Amino acid sequence: MFLSIVGFFGTNEGEDTLLEEALLNGNSGVSNGGELKRSDTITPYSNASIFSIITFSWMGPLIAAGNKKTLDLEDVPQLDSSDSVVGVFPKFRSRIESVDSEESGVTTLKLVKALFFSTWKDILLTGLFALMCTVATYVGPYLIDTFVQYLDGQREFKSEGYLLVIAFFVAKLVECLSQRHWFFKVQQVGLRLRAVLVTMIYNKSLNLSCRSKQLHTSGEIINLMTVDAERVGDFSWCMHDPWMVALQVSLALLILYKNLGLATIVAFGATILVMLANIPLAKMLEKFQDKLMESKDRRMKTTSEILRNIKILKLQGILQDPIYYLPDTISMIAQTKVSLDRIAAFLRLDDLQPDVLQKLQRGSSDTAIEIVEGNFSWHLSSSTATLRDINLKVLHGMRVAVCGTVGSGKSSLLSCILGELPKISGTIKLCGTKAYVAQSPWIQSGTIEENILFGKKMDKERYDRVLEACALKKDLEILSFGDQTVIGERGINLSGGQKQRIQIARALYQDADIYLFDDPFSAVDAHTGSHLFKEVLLGILSSKTVIYVTHQVEFLPAADLILVMKNGRIAQDGKYNDMLDSGTDFMELVGAHKKALSALDTVDVGSVSEKGIGEGDGAVGCANGKVQKKENQGNDIGKVDNTGAKGQLVQDEEREKGKVGFSVYWKYITAAYGGALVALTLLAHILFQIFQIGSNYWMAWASPVSEDVTPPVESFTLIIVYFALAIGSAFSILARAMLLNIAGYKTATHFFKKMHFCIFRASMSFFDSTRSGRILNRASTDQSAVDMQIPYKIGEFAFSIIQLLGTIAVMSRVSWQIFIIFIPVIAAGIWYQGEVDIIDLKVRYAPHLPLVLRGLTCTFLGGLKTGIVGRTGSGKSTLIQTLFRIVEPAAGQIIVDGVNISSIGLHDLRSRLSIIPQDPTMFEGTIRSNLDPLEESTDQQIREVLDKCQLGDEVRLKEGMLYSTVSENGDNWSMGQRQLVCLGRVLLKKRLIEEYDSPSKLLEHHSSSFAQLVAEYTMRSDLSKEKLD
Repeated sequence: MFLSIVGFFGTNEGEDTLLEEALLNGNSGVSNGGELKRSDTITPYSNASIFSIITFSWMGPLIAAGNKKTLDLEDVPQLDSSDSVVGVFPKFRSRIESVDSEESGVTTLKLVKALFFSTWKDILLTGLFALMCTVATYVGPYLIDTFVQYLDGQREFKSEGYLLVIAFFVAKLVECLSQRHWFFKVQQVGLRLRAVLVTMIYNKSLNLSCRSKQLHTSGEIINLMTVDAERVGDFSWCMHDPWMVALQVSLALLILYKNLGLATIVAFGATILVMLANIPLAKMLEKFQDKLMESKDRRMKTTSEILRNIKILKLQGILQDPIYYLPDTISMIAQTKVSLDRIAAFLRLDDLQPDVLQKLQRGSSDTAIEIVEGNFSWHLSSSTATLRDINLKVLHGMRVAVCGTVGSGKSSLLSCILGELPKISGTIKLCGTKAYVAQSPWIQSGTIEENILFGKKMDKERYDRVLEACALKKDLEILSFGDQTVIGERGINLSGGQKQRIQIARALYQDADIYLFDDPFSAVDAHTGSHLFKEVLLGILSSKTVIYVTHQVEFLPAADLILVMKNGRIAQDGKYNDMLDSGTDFMELVGAHKKALSALDTVDVGSVSEKGIGEGDGAVGCANGKVQKKENQGNDIGKVDNTGAKGQLVQDEEREKGKVGFSVYWKYITAAYGGALVALTLLAHILFQIFQIGSNYWMAWASPVSEDVTPPVESFTLIIVYFALAIGSAFSILARAMLLNIAGYKTATHFFKKMHFCIFRASMSFFDSTRSGRILNRASTDQSAVDMQIPYKIGEFAFSIIQLLGTIAVMSRVSWQIFIIFIPVIAAGIWYQGEVDIIDLKVRYAPHLPLVLRGLTCTFLGGLKTGIVGRTGSGKSTLIQTLFRIVEPAAGQIIVDGVNISSIGLHDLRSRLSIIPQDPTMFEGTIRSNLDPLEESTDQQIREVLDKCQLGDEVRLKEGMLYSTVSENGDNWSMGQRQLVCLGRVLLKKRLIEEYDSPSKLLEHHSSSFAQLVAEYTMRSDLSKEKLD
């Protein structure tokens, strides 16, 4: 402690420290009033002197900064390259890849070898510190007998006392310093091991084959990266314990032999028996650890899936330390083995086929894409290939359109070009770089600019050109922060069309040679779609190779080649005019398109005039099938509120400052059975302490001081009493351990359930403004700490206090002066008509954000089909979310059949509404569980609905039919099929008010027309329903 204080206060003023760098180094400090960049500051540990390292005084500046203010991210220096994943991972990867190339793949033993050899120098250094600490620890016990003899006057030489004091001081100093550096270095090693494992698992997850992805859900992968990787890293704390136990036992026996002679053999035998008793317990522990990790996987999988689809769920209403800690060491070894087994098993999973694509050097061929006799399947074991007999040749600069019915293989064709679809036979040649725009927009949490640049450097001219082509400039003008607006986790503050256009902009900015578009124009309105097609495909990408999937026939004439997909084959190919005269599958698609348009034009609106339309003062009615509305004239639609720097949807994570309040500990202590188990646990430890002190006192009193003194009791009585006290100690410690584990389990379960309840009862704005990664961290890493660490840490603290009090009590009997040191709900009625009145409705996503809906007033009469139109970002989806109270109104009212929806419970509201969301969602399970999650319908009713949705034949072809498997996110079903399942889900519920949020955007025109027939069929039933599209 003295050396640390000297090192801390002895820091030279001229020394380059973290606190002074911003003032002394203009290049590394604050630039133009900005914040200190972490990348400009490397940890002082890298350049610290030997004295600074020994005393840890290199931490002084950071501790001083923390004493003056709350530490922020920019205050924490960057890691040295030897401690970062950049420096450690390449060594580990080279070793693990050499192992993985062998036939047996990555085994647990090979993984352990790779981990050891990537950090072996630091592991040996920690072993040296552990050895020094252990030897120094036994200097005191070894010299204690000599010291007692010295106090009795038996001096061997004049300065013996001074030498003994120096020996005790040096030994304790070496013990303290070596122990601190031992702990510091093992923590370094643990963090490095954890970093390389997390990186390896992450890289592996990006290259998994389709089959492997279905075997491991995202929740399981998250658990591997958090719980298992952390457990392997934590094992570094006890990795030296096995050999240290042997060393400490040997040293202890040596000291005992010096004082007791051959009686030491009895102590040695007892020690061996205790060690052997732990072996069967370790095997049992390993089995339980396997089950524990399986349960954690299920918990994370469920939590992750719920968070990903929370909006849909809400809408659907549905002695020395190594010896003392020997049992803990054995437990840690068992836990680490389980985690290593799980990680090794994950690393052995099949990757994407490396030989699917034959990549040609850029500019080496006139052909951009060539597929010869290609056969591909998502499941290689399946008897029927997903794509069959594919022959395709695309030259550089060609535009190729792909069309076909739902499930015909359009998206699979793009996946095969990307190398994602496993190959059965054939060859694929690809010349040039590629960019892909998915059917469902993928947006990462961050600013719009970061989403578009996607890690590339800013080229302002190209950036502006991309924004113009994607019709994003007007949208950015409306947003308060322009392209610096932070997009939420699911892009909630953007419409579906805006998200799609940002995704297209990201692809354009990459400046690839080949562009693959999977029906990108279906998510935008007709005008914006035409603009995108003209400015993107015919403009910026006019000289690029483009393959685009589309259901819009108007975009087909501009293609140099049209591919018609049917049952996984290219049924027809050619140019537009040539194919019009062929009278084949292409004509069927064009005919279905024209039929859909004519059906929409001839929708019978006469029924509207037949219904009584109430008139009233200031009321809004319907005439000629059109909704009349009144707008708040005081609101300027184009005006944007100036919300200031806190107007972003996603805010920085809040954190508590200062010490943890007593109320937090009290809540934790009293969570299980009102704290009764805590009191019993403390009582058990108090009894253990009493038995321990009693046994020591008994031995000190009952044992004769020397052979000349008569013992106060007989030897048999001495042994019996001591044995009884030992048995009492054992049972007390057993009861303490059981009670502590039960209390920890009950408390962790209570907090997890309460956390889930609070999260899933939170308003949708919470999920929009909170990254799911934060929530998953609470449910994985933090919950794991509550499960496995906090009970024992709090227990250790309480037990140490009791032990300290017991020690003070014993010491006070000898010297009382020792005390001087220690002074200081409304039920909703059934809506028969389904009339919706919206009065001066104002909506914003968060209190600090501008209004999205500004004084909207209108009436939707019951039984009518109402269409809501507008450009992307105009508020169509926001209105539907407000009807479900996913977003609460800032002002105004929504009244359904005279009932204000804000006055009733959310379940009562949402259970009477149905919706087909903009983004189709399916959950892991079966077709039946996706259509009828609450099991309210019969199989026959479900089959009828599937037939109406044109999925009946498809489901009947599946092996399990209604019980056929749906993988996570519905990945084994096409996007169009998922949309039809969502339609079937709504039709089964038979609600009086149904809302369709752009349901036909992912379906080809034939299916869209059929969806309209389904809607008309349901409207002609004896229930009057309202459709909001």
